[in-house]
Amino acid sequence: MRLKDVEELRKEGLALGGNLNNALVFNDKGLLNSTQLRFRDECARHKALDLLGDLSMVGLPLQAHVVGYKAGHRLHLRMVHRLRRLCRGG
Repeated sequence: MRLKDVEELRKEGLALGGNLNNALVFNDKGLLNSTQLRFRDECARHKALDLLGDLSMVGLPLQAHVVGYKAGHRLHLRMVHRLRRLCRGG
């Protein structure tokens, strides 16, 4: 998460439980946390898991090829709502 996004998210009622102990926060210079990343691609892994978790809210098994570009929860949830409408036939 970018430090500059934290205030906006909180105003929207999101990320309320987030802190430097349970979220990675970056500023223009890099990681603010005192911890080290476990994997070189840890941020990409996190984004992929976010997408999979959000897609699970469709509530049906999916067979799909998904590419995330500028992905985020808001975009994922829009896709989930559209998929639900399509699966209901309208």
